[in-house]
Amino acid sequence: MGRAVVILFVALLGGACSSSGGGSITLPAGGNGTMQVDRVEVRVTLSAPRQVAVRVQGVLGDGCTSLGDIRQGREGSTITVTISTKHTGASICTQLARLVDETIPLDGDFPPGAYVVRVNGVESRFRI
Repeated sequence: MGRAVVILFVALLGGACSSSGGGSITLPAGGNGTMQVDRVEVRVTLSAPRQVAVRVQGVLGDGCTSLGDIRQGREGSTITVTISTKHTGASICTQLARLVDETIPLDGDFPPGAYVVRVNGVESRFRI
């Protein structure tokens, strides 16, 4: 009978820690990284000179993670944007994924031509 109680307790504990529902999850402290990007949409103004921005949609994995630095780099016609995340260092966080929808202006001039923009590995092509 004692063994049955232990098995039942472990089963209940496992259910309480599952990822369904709005519970909390234990995470390692200091989990900084990059944001999960789901979609990148390029927006080009009709003004002169042309201005380009990217609309980025993605997810922050838990309630203890927030947006960090946004860095841009450019090699020829390829623009790379990196969106980092910061973790508060708390060991227990809500499992509530937060949706992100940000518009980021791209630096530099954009003469006529074909371009590629990569945001955390998600690529979009555009032409001016």
